[in-house]
Amino acid sequence: MPHTPDTLLGLCTEAVERARALGADEAEIYGASASTATVKFQNNDLDQVHSGLETTLGIRLVVDGRLGFATTNRVNEVDALVGEALALARACPPDEASGLGEGAVLPPSDVRDDALDALDAADLARLGRRLLDQLHRHDPRLTIDTLGLERDTRTVAVASSAGVRATHTGSSASGDVFGMARDGEVVGSFAYDGDRVRQAHALEPALEQSFARFAERALGALSARPGESFRGPILVPPDAVAGFLIHPLLQALRADEIRKGRSPFTNQVGRRIATEAFTLTDEGPGLPGFALAPFDREGQPRRRRPLVEEGVLQGLLYDVYEARRSNTAPTGNALGGADSPPVIGLAALSLAAGATPLATLRDMPRGVLMSRFSGTVSPTSGDFSGVVKNGFLIEHGIARPIRETTVAGNLWRCLDAISGISEERQTIYGTRRLPTLRIEDVAISAG
Repeated sequence: MPHTPDTLLGLCTEAVERARALGADEAEIYGASASTATVKFQNNDLDQVHSGLETTLGIRLVVDGRLGFATTNRVNEVDALVGEALALARACPPDEASGLGEGAVLPPSDVRDDALDALDAADLARLGRRLLDQLHRHDPRLTIDTLGLERDTRTVAVASSAGVRATHTGSSASGDVFGMARDGEVVGSFAYDGDRVRQAHALEPALEQSFARFAERALGALSARPGESFRGPILVPPDAVAGFLIHPLLQALRADEIRKGRSPFTNQVGRRIATEAFTLTDEGPGLPGFALAPFDREGQPRRRRPLVEEGVLQGLLYDVYEARRSNTAPTGNALGGADSPPVIGLAALSLAAGATPLATLRDMPRGVLMSRFSGTVSPTSGDFSGVVKNGFLIEHGIARPIRETTVAGNLWRCLDAISGISEERQTIYGTRRLPTLRIEDVAISAG
């Protein structure tokens, strides 16, 4: 059985005390105890079935301003874990900003669903088979390269010598599908989709919807023809918004990236960086219906706060270390698990809906629907270039699939070139709530 919140927190607290007794000036233990069930279908057949149970501890400690980290799944060998972290710390150069954030004892957090917790690998295998059969009945030209399902029930706890004491237990289930469509000698490009939920009754409907999106994209690619070269708008659906725009933007808003000179947003807080319709929010402890831990990887409280409001940059992402270096407060944006040190990131976010129906956004004289972007983005300059995957040429709302099409431009200029935001939004894997964007003046080239 996995550890309960009380027993896991007790284990972390005892390990902190041992670390202090063995020579650490400061110590933090992050523990994770997980029960998982996973199944994987490959090439249209069941390939893997696995159930797992594991508890992992990660320790960060400070000795004379030197930081060390170690991790183990041998939870009865705490002294060895502490010894490894101490040795690594003593081998590192001192850093005056090293240290742990002050915290408090937080009430336990629990977002489990009993029916979801009861799902085992056999249940997931049966569901996977139903979903696979539905795809084949929908259109036998669909070829499923991989289809995976997972149920995860996890308790995390964090304790530190600075007073942090917190636990969270949550369960979730997810699924994804990756493949293509084939019609004789004609093979379409790969497509991918998936979703994650907190409740058992929502799993199958959510996956049916996401797998239907996969089928539409995969089948649409079969009749793809060369596109056209022009400069004009691209229509970016929610999942592509996440990878193409939001991920690089969040990277650039990390305090460490700004400190190292790898971001264009130095000294930009309070200034406009995007169109007035663009409002991006750190959703802190989670979106409605998909609650996350109310604390981050370092035990700092998460809170909902604007990052960009009506185009104006409101704040950056800090962990404890970067907050110390900047003489400011941490923002609850440390991510990670017990197997690695924390990194700066955003656990949940939303981009505000616009006032334009999606059908109206699509009704443009000529543009490209970019379902997926495969290319490179310079995190500093914002210059991007890459291939449109599962793309469509749209003329006055009529779409036809295209291939051999590239797009190029500057991502930071794109923020100000957003000409429309859909009133419809999609929640992606429970943690990203995003609309469709129309972005003007992008270089589009057909090969």
